[in-house]
Amino acid sequence: MAHYFIAIPIPEDLQHVYNGWQKELRIALPYKKWMHPEDLHITLKFLGEANEGSVTALIKKVSQLSLPKSFIIELGTIGFFGKYDQPRVLWVDVKKRNELLRLQTEIEAALYTIGFEKEKRDYRPHMTLAKKWKGVSVLADDRRRTLQEKYSLKQRFSVQEITLFRIHPNKTPSYEEVAKFPLL
Repeated sequence: MAHYFIAIPIPEDLQHVYNGWQKELRIALPYKKWMHPEDLHITLKFLGEANEGSVTALIKKVSQLSLPKSFIIELGTIGFFGKYDQPRVLWVDVKKRNELLRLQTEIEAALYTIGFEKEKRDYRPHMTLAKKWKGVSVLADDRRRTLQEKYSLKQRFSVQEITLFRIHPNKTPSYEEVAKFPLL
């Protein structure tokens, strides 16, 4: 079975901005997987494996939701998840806005009613740039601070839609758009 997630896609102009960051950061950071620019997104709900019936029910359920109107998202500086000196994920921070948190909460609750598990961790909005640290090198404190100072540029965009994506791990780009849900 395929894996799916619901996310906010990143506009093409910002894909180019962050792809420029990725090109520069590849020299400084030894990650195994760098996200394709077209795969950049802000996850609202990771669904995991889902069969065709579950996907159909999900699309119907989300289509019936009273989704919020479009709103502004703000991206900021890079950050890291995982082991401090060899972090498993490089990401860009997303400001927690009420509209974003409300949207994520509504999707989480609605999908729970049709059988998708609730996330156990608190929602931490971000946009992944790279993952899977490789090698024996470590990210020292001073290098981390220098990178975070250099790669800290507020970017804003209007969220016009959310998207259901299917994951194709052996393809590039890896995420296939299955359904779009406009924010009116």
